[in-house]
Parts: sequence; C-alpha cells; structure tokens
Amino acid sequence: MPFSKALPILAHCLTLIKRSGRCLFILPLDFFSSKQRAEVFGLMGAYIHRVYRIVGRVAYLRDGEEESHRQIYDAIFDIRLSAPGMQSAEEFIWKP
Repeated sequence: MPFSKALPILAHCLTLIKRSGRCLFILPLDFFSSKQRAEVFGLMGAYIHRVYRIVGRVAYLRDGEEESHRQIYDAIFDIRLSAPGMQSAEEFIWKP
C-alpha cells in the first residue's frame, strides 16, 4: 500500500469498527508529523492510543523486489475512536 493512501484507508477502517475497537497500522514512525496529515487525522474522531516501535527497518517489497534504500523506521500505530467529549487530536496541534 502506498503511504499516500493510508489516511483514506484509515478513515474507512474507522467506519467499520465498534466504539471499543481499534485499527492497527504499520506506518513510518514520523507519518503523522506532517501538518496536513495531522490536521486530517484530527478531523477523523480518533486518536493514537499507543505506538509500538519496530526495531530495525522493515523491508517492503516493490514488484517482488526488496526496497533496501529505505532510511525510515516504522511503527505499529494502535488507533482508536475518540470517546464522546474527548479532546480531538486537532486541539493538540501547535499553530504558530
């Protein structure tokens, strides 16, 4: 899956789970660091419950060949729906 499609897929997954459910995604550790992604994620009504860092680099395949030039570490993001009244992720984004 190209990482550019991760947010639309995550948004769809969040519509499929129950309030007590969770979505687990393997993504680059800095995936939510971009301002645009953080803002979009903040509107989804979800939050990152926990991040499980993966030791070493994940070898992804492209056309059956290992991509050995990746210099990014990955993590498993445990993403859950926000409870009613819970602060949204958007409120935690620093805006100068």
